[in-house]
Amino acid sequence: MKYMWRAISLLLVILAVQVPRTLCQAQTYRVLHFLDATDGFAYGRLLVSGNTLYGTTSGQGEIFTLATDGTGFTRFQFPGFSSDGGLVESGPILYGTVQGLNGAVVSVNTDGTGFKVLKAFNLADGADPLSELVLVGTTLYGTTYLGGPTNYLSPYGCGTVFKVNTDGTGFSSLWAFSGSDGLKQPRSALVVSGASLFGTAAGDGFHGGAIFRINQDGSGCTVLRTLSMPLDGASPASLLLCGTTLYGTCGAGGAFNRGTLFRLETNGTGFAVLKNFSGADGSAPVGGLVQVDGTLYGVTGSGGYGFAPGGMSEGYGTIFQIETNGGGYFVLKEFAPPDGATPGAPLAASGHTLYGSTLFGGISNYGTIFSFNLPLAPWFISSPSDQVVAAGQDGSFTVTAAGSRPLYYQWVFNGTNLLRAATNSILQLSSVSFSNAGSYAAVVTNVYGSATSSPARLRVIFSSTVTNCSEADLRAAMAAGGVVRVECDGTFPLSSAIDVAQDTVLDATGHTVVLSGSKMTQLFHVRTNTTFTLSSLTLGNGRST
Repeated sequence: MKYMWRAISLLLVILAVQVPRTLCQAQTYRVLHFLDATDGFAYGRLLVSGNTLYGTTSGQGEIFTLATDGTGFTRFQFPGFSSDGGLVESGPILYGTVQGLNGAVVSVNTDGTGFKVLKAFNLADGADPLSELVLVGTTLYGTTYLGGPTNYLSPYGCGTVFKVNTDGTGFSSLWAFSGSDGLKQPRSALVVSGASLFGTAAGDGFHGGAIFRINQDGSGCTVLRTLSMPLDGASPASLLLCGTTLYGTCGAGGAFNRGTLFRLETNGTGFAVLKNFSGADGSAPVGGLVQVDGTLYGVTGSGGYGFAPGGMSEGYGTIFQIETNGGGYFVLKEFAPPDGATPGAPLAASGHTLYGSTLFGGISNYGTIFSFNLPLAPWFISSPSDQVVAAGQDGSFTVTAAGSRPLYYQWVFNGTNLLRAATNSILQLSSVSFSNAGSYAAVVTNVYGSATSSPARLRVIFSSTVTNCSEADLRAAMAAGGVVRVECDGTFPLSSAIDVAQDTVLDATGHTVVLSGSKMTQLFHVRTNTTFTLSSLTLGNGRST
């Protein structure tokens, strides 16, 4: 399957003629290293330690190091082993998991020496550890995709949670999954909060998977949320813990069956889907998220540039950002084959720089190692939009900004007048009058600089009310344009067409109103370049409308 996709990807490189969009001028994307056939596939999250990146590859049994400036790529190969997970570090020693036979937990010095197998799995106590480990003191915690008790439905087991000391002693299988409640085949890293571990497990054909909690001593394994297919998502990946809230992604399911991004409190409450990926804005999110300055960042394995629904290409993947409340989703980078395609591992973050890898693209189409510098100075994802509001009604303008936190907002009226109480991303205007008409813009500032949004115009229109269902009253009210509200019940018999020469909204919400032309009269004549909106009225017996 990997080689078939490689052939397809090579064909798409030849066919691609467009250039992916530059989505944010403030960021810097850089290829640090082009992988080749001797390296294998970089599925594991990179480990950032000072100015050095450590990573693993599958297929070639390789651990590699690379300086964060792209120099000094060095690899250490261990024949017979392969790794899909990332590494963790304690002093001069790296710890990880490898596949081969039933898989193992291993350690190696940062200079590539001293490779040791700390624990070799035997199927009964686990098999195929696919994720990175988590280190608590001198104890490593992890999961295996298979292994544990077997039965005729699961001849290779449903996976385990385990712990082992960094010196290889004290191994214990803390929990063996049975497949019930969607708990089977965990392949994502655990996260730690106090004495608890949190993780995800794949679905069972009836559920999209599950989020679970287990104590570090193996007690109290609890399903916090069973994902309902398709809307919750399916195939959940690693979690990110922010305070008492877990954030995660699902590689499939959701409203468009292209994955979701969700949140859940550590006590099992407050589940919400924050983002349904649609394809053009990303598809199949990969692994977990990272948080920088309060904003969440992640990658999708497909979607973005090259995406064509029902076509040959699913796209080459994206880097995205989203706020913790689900707002401010924005695609920062669309991948294209020359600089990498199809991210296969979650991002790592150091300061304001993201690091990651792709499975394809690059010089040899074997993927890339890349860095992405986040914009520090503020910039606008979206500027305010023009508004038309009837006099006496409320109005609002909204902007979405990004950049290093904290961000400070200030709204400006007609270019120079500071609205001193307007210091949020949303400007609320209550009971507007004609004096509020004009131009509004937001200025956002942080320690690195400031930016001003494009201005938006507020147009205040006349508002009138018709309380008597007579033709004369209706004509008089509509002559001035604006919002005309009908506050009576009945029929308006029209003797001739009403001329609509100005932008008008005719609204009878809450009332039963019929406009009748007695089969002879055209009800309205709307002038060119004039907007006319009808709401909650019945048009009857007119020659035309």
